[in-house]
Amino acid sequence: MENNIAFIDWQNLHLWTSSENWKVDFKRFRIYLKEKYLINEVYLFL
Repeated sequence: MENNIAFIDWQNLHLWTSSENWKVDFKRFRIYLKEKYLINEVYLFL
């Protein structure tokens, strides 16, 4: 099993989702990353 890690920049995520009038559900976002990209760890940089 691979050890995949995601590093997410909050500012870019926030600007993109707010421009589309979306709200981020972090629990569902984490599940999406795990299922689609097999991400084991996620780091969100504020």
